[in-house]
Amino acid sequence: MFKNPMMMMMLGAGALMLLMPTMMKNMDPEALEEFKERHAKMASIQNSLQSGDLASGFSQLLASGGDEPKAAASAPSKGPSSSGAKHRGGKNKRK
Repeated sequence: MFKNPMMMMMLGAGALMLLMPTMMKNMDPEALEEFKERHAKMASIQNSLQSGDLASGFSQLLASGGDEPKAAASAPSKGPSSSGAKHRGGKNKRK
């Protein structure tokens, strides 16, 4: 019975469900606030989509998706020359 992949997935999900309160207690306050904000955004999107207001649901979904790339774009990026790795082409590369 335990060799069945579906049973293994069910046991893994059950273990994560039981460990979630312990993991939430050990989170730092900043990460916990960020988690709660994301959870509230997703709950509002789901509520608007379930109520039948598709336009506001999709607009909230697109607006919330734009927040994360802005933070990633503001971080300094390292190019291939700054990483120290050499760019090597393949053997069969045409010129």
